[in-house]
Amino acid sequence: MKSTSSAIRVAIVAGLAAVTAAPAGIRDKAYEVGVYAGIENGDQRTSVPSGGSFGIRAGYAFTKKIMAELTVDGFPASRQITERVGDPSLPIQQVPIETNPSATFVSYMLGLTANFLTERDVKTNPYFNVSLGFVNESRGSSDFTVRTNPNDPNSVISGTVLARKDTGTGLSVSAGARTFLRNNFGIRYEVRYIHHDTFAINQDGFQFSAGATFVLGGKK
Repeated sequence: MKSTSSAIRVAIVAGLAAVTAAPAGIRDKAYEVGVYAGIENGDQRTSVPSGGSFGIRAGYAFTKKIMAELTVDGFPASRQITERVGDPSLPIQQVPIETNPSATFVSYMLGLTANFLTERDVKTNPYFNVSLGFVNESRGSSDFTVRTNPNDPNSVISGTVLARKDTGTGLSVSAGARTFLRNNFGIRYEVRYIHHDTFAINQDGFQFSAGATFVLGGKK
């Protein structure tokens, strides 16, 4: 009799747990927030080296499969720039100089995310995202010294290239996955392609990142 009643109590507790437990993963009408860090491969054609990046994201799930997402991303780096100094009215007499200022990229992207395997009882759900927005590039100041005439030791010009900022349009395409460790918490990892045109220069980069993600609310 005791074994039968114990089995009944275990069954009741298990049934209640099954009813009240929220499913792991993205839910209809749920919000998702997260933070991440990674490595970004700067555009070698424009002399931007690879370095660390970080960001935050927030999303809203219209359904389990489709959601809108906002991402704010920071990438502190540097870049090599070729400038020309001299009389602007005599371009042929201007001398090229190379500077290496700091360059910080901050992107603001809004787009749509398609989630996959949401109807299956799995902890890992892959996704694909396409976003549009804009990128701010801030260049620091840099000093230079150049000899305008190689044969004249007195033809040395020194100066400073002033700090500048510019904003360009941005596009990002990413693929990744979420692995949920608990109903509302998981890790998210992705590969992201980023294109932008700050300072009227077409630039491309790739980012590899991982971070924490939290799902709030939604239909259970």
